Amino acid sequence: MNGTVDKNLADLHHSARRLNYLIDQLDAKSYLEIGVFKGKTFKQVNAEVKYAVDPEFCFKYQDRTEPCETYFKGISDNFFRDLDTEEKLDIIFIDSLHTFEQSYRDFCNVLSHSHDKSIILIDDTLPNDPFSALNNKLRSKRMRRICNSESSKAWHGDVYKLIFLIHDFYPALSYGTIHGLGNPQTLVWKSKVKENRIPVFDNLEAISRLSYFDLIDNIEVLNIDAEETTLNRCISSFSLDVN
Repeated sequence: MNGTVDKNLADLHHSARRLNYLIDQLDAKSYLEIGVFKGKTFKQVNAEVKYAVDPEFCFKYQDRTEPCETYFKGISDNFFRDLDTEEKLDIIFIDSLHTFEQSYRDFCNVLSHSHDKSIILIDDTLPNDPFSALNNKLRSKRMRRICNSESSKAWHGDVYKLIFLIHDFYPALSYGTIHGLGNPQTLVWKSKVKENRIPVFDNLEAISRLSYFDLIDNIEVLNIDAEETTLNRCISSFSLDVN
């Protein structure tokens, strides 16, 4: 474990680069991707067992012949309903509907199929402006057009609220948000040491009603850092001696 992202990963899509680094460093075997779209990330991830979940794949997944890959066409709620309760996953990438509610449901389902060294990567956790933080894509586009703010087409939704929820209600989980060298994403893992975080809102309804400006006012909650720093903090935590 050298703590430096391999140059061979540099040409990959940013999500695949981060995921493969974790897989390589921790010798992870199984991988689940929720929200696959065209499969750019999924195809580049190197794992012995790979699950892809999407209501409508935007590529001919039926033509894929890799024996390690399993495709589930449908909503993630149904995938987890059918998944064996004993199956535990090593690495999970949540990139679903860009809404707080669905991301939280996926997160809860993932926790039911995780073990002490499972790692969750959550996409779109740092919107770049108030328009990208709206939880409806069509409304985001319409508001940009009305406000003459179409220089950016980004839409992240309100997934960032999930990080506030983790901060306030899941003290046994550690996390960090990657910013730079690709889309912002938050890494979550089970901590060996309870972090004793002080809740910011400590109220589910208040978190569900957060706005982009509330996020900016409390941006430190996201634990933003560089890619390598966050990845290596996660990896290093599994070798900590807590005795």
